[in-house]
Amino acid sequence: MKGRADETVEECLEDWLRDWREGDITPGTLKRYQQRIRNMIVPTLGKVKIAELTRRDIRRAYQQLRKHY
Repeated sequence: MKGRADETVEECLEDWLRDWREGDITPGTLKRYQQRIRNMIVPTLGKVKIAELTRRDIRRAYQQLRKHY
């Protein structure tokens, strides 16, 4: 199992979604979160390690999203 330092953005978001599944969230909301993460965040930031994620990474991802959405 990976330590937190080796965790990627995608893995972190998968954990976050798992936590939501166990909490108070409607199935429709969960599905929308899953779709947005899969289509908008994972393609640009998914493989980046959380420990190495920078403001610049986020800014670039945001700029790409603005072009497409």
